Amino acid sequence: MRPATSPPPSSMSIADIVRGMMKRFVLLGLCLMLGVLAGVGIMAVNAPQYASEAQIMVANLSTPFDKATNVQEQRQELIDDRFVLSQVSVLKSQDLAERVIAQLQLEGKGEFDPLRKGMGTIKQLMVGLGFGSDPRLIEKKQRAIEHLVKNLAVYQVPLSNVIVVRFTALDGKTAAAVANSLSETYVLSTRESQSGPNGRAREWLAAQIAILRKKVSESEAAVERFRADAGLLKGQTTTLGSQEISELNSQITLAEAASSEAAAKADEIRSLLESQGSVHASAEVLSSQVIQRLREQQVTVTRKISELSATYLPNHPKMVAANRELADVNRQVRREALK
Repeated sequence: MRPATSPPPSSMSIADIVRGMMKRFVLLGLCLMLGVLAGVGIMAVNAPQYASEAQIMVANLSTPFDKATNVQEQRQELIDDRFVLSQVSVLKSQDLAERVIAQLQLEGKGEFDPLRKGMGTIKQLMVGLGFGSDPRLIEKKQRAIEHLVKNLAVYQVPLSNVIVVRFTALDGKTAAAVANSLSETYVLSTRESQSGPNGRAREWLAAQIAILRKKVSESEAAVERFRADAGLLKGQTTTLGSQEISELNSQITLAEAASSEAAAKADEIRSLLESQGSVHASAEVLSSQVIQRLREQQVTVTRKISELSATYLPNHPKMVAANRELADVNRQVRREALK
């Protein structure tokens, strides 16, 4: 009996492989077309976006005349995280967004008006079924504001008083323009709101001037009463000696000169503040030897900073120390000028 033998293993040639690929050519082509269509659809839906950032330093703009009267008001003048977060909320407000939309004339333009290209079928179906709001019922300006706020990100840099304003748009120029315009509009509105301290400074000076004038009037009245009581009225003879009368008249003249000088100084301070917003240009300040020495220190430190800036970056310890020295000299100048 002959033993059973297994059939020889089948061999596959290159021609067999090519014939197999030709049989599946339609399937491969269909898969390739589906992949291309899927890629085009994803790129159409997820269009490239550009982001632009601007940074704002939050600082206290109170004036030297804006004096806190109690501990509670002094604490309120400090910049803390709650104050910075409140400014973040202001930057996200629709009021600032509306001003930016008006400045850049973005109403009804491009991506700021979703209805410019009409409503898609899916969107109309969702609105018809009640699963979304109808954008056609919203004004064009409000649609632009909502789009700006939606693509706006405002946050505080940790452990600092810096606020970052970030805006995302389909166009890089639009993203930069919105971020910069929003930051500038916020700064301008903040300066407008901070103009109140200048008014309070003028009111404080006016009150001080009124007090000085009242003192001058009281001094003049006291002088007149003294003259009347001592019998020093003009045209009358007195029982005092001529020397005593001369001394009294000299004292009266000095008192009147001092009162006139005080009134003139008060008027000069008020005039300088109204015209220049500072008392640094007054004759007494300019003639002060202390101020002159401090001015020389300012020039020296400024020249030093200019020389260091050619070699070091602003964050270098030498630059930081030089800027701190200049700020200290500036404080001394202001302190001496306001004495």
